[in-house]
Amino acid sequence: MDPRAGIVAALVLALVVLVPGAAAVDGPTILPGDAWTYATNMTMGEGFYLRGQVTTQALARESRTVEGIAVDVVRMALDGQGEARGTFDTGVGRVRVTGTWRLTGEEWLEADGLKVVRSLVDVRANGTVHTDPFPQAFLFTLTNTTTFRILEDTWRFPLDVGDEGVLVAVMNATEDSRLQWGGVSDPAHSEGVGNVTIAYVAEALERVNVPAGPFDALRIRQSREDGSYEILHYAPRAGNAVRTEARNGTGASLGSADLVAYRYQVLEPRGFLGLDELTWALLILGVAAAAAVVFSVLRRRSMRAPPAGPPPEGPPAKPP
Repeated sequence: MDPRAGIVAALVLALVVLVPGAAAVDGPTILPGDAWTYATNMTMGEGFYLRGQVTTQALARESRTVEGIAVDVVRMALDGQGEARGTFDTGVGRVRVTGTWRLTGEEWLEADGLKVVRSLVDVRANGTVHTDPFPQAFLFTLTNTTTFRILEDTWRFPLDVGDEGVLVAVMNATEDSRLQWGGVSDPAHSEGVGNVTIAYVAEALERVNVPAGPFDALRIRQSREDGSYEILHYAPRAGNAVRTEARNGTGASLGSADLVAYRYQVLEPRGFLGLDELTWALLILGVAAAAAVVFSVLRRRSMRAPPAGPPPEGPPAKPP
C-alpha cells in the first residue's frame, strides 16, 4: 500500500471519533444537523502536505448492518477541501508540487460508545509538478473502506483524569490509491483483516485555544500497538474534540486538526416554543410595528370616509 494513503484515512478517523468527557459531564447527545468544522494539516509523505478544512455532520441515527451484525449507529457525513503543497521524490531529485484536494465520505459511529464501526473515505488531489523545463500535471486518488467489529470496549462514560480504557476490534480494510504524473501511473491496492487494539488514557484537564475560541478540555491519548498515537482535546461545550494531533511511532507528525466552527444543538439556548429571548424580542417588535402601521392606515381611511347613513334630504317642496 502507498504509505501516503493510510495517513489520510487515519487522520480522518482521528477527527471524527467522538470521545467521552470528564466525570461531571455525560456523553454528547448528537442530533441530526450537529456539525464540526476543522482546520486540517495532513502529511502525505516527507515534505508533502494537504492543508484545508474538513467538516463532519450528523445525518441520522439508525440501525445498520456491520459485518453481519445489526448496530445502532449515528451516521456522519465527511466533506473537506484545501491546498496540496510541498515536494516529493521523482527519482532524479525532489520537485516542488502545488495543487488542490477534495475529501468526501461517510462514517458510522456506534451509538452507545461513539466508536467508528464503518468508514468510507475518498480523497482526490490534483495540480502541478514543477519540473524543469516543463511543468507536468499530477493526480492522486484514494478510496478507503474500513469496518470495525468491536470485541471489547472499556473506554466509556463517565471519565476523570487518570482513567484508562481499551478498545479491541476486528478491522476489515480495503484501500486503493493511484499517483499519476508525467505519463507514469503508480497504483497501489491493499486489503486485510486483523485485530486492532487502542489504549486510552485521560491525561489532564487543560485550557485550549483554537479558532473556534477557548475551551476547557480533557486531554486524551489514544495509542496503537505500532507506536502511533493521537492526542485529542475533548471539550464538553463543543460536544467533540476541539484539537487533534496524530503522530507515528517515531513521534513524527502525521497531521493536526483545530476546531474552526461547530453546531451542538443540545447546548443551544432554548426558550418558549423553541425560541430564545432575543428571537422573541425581535418577533414582538415586528408585530408591534406591523400593528402600528395597520392602525395608522385605518385611521387615515376613517378620516377621509363620508359619514354613514342615508344622504341628507333637500328643502321641502313648495305647494302648487
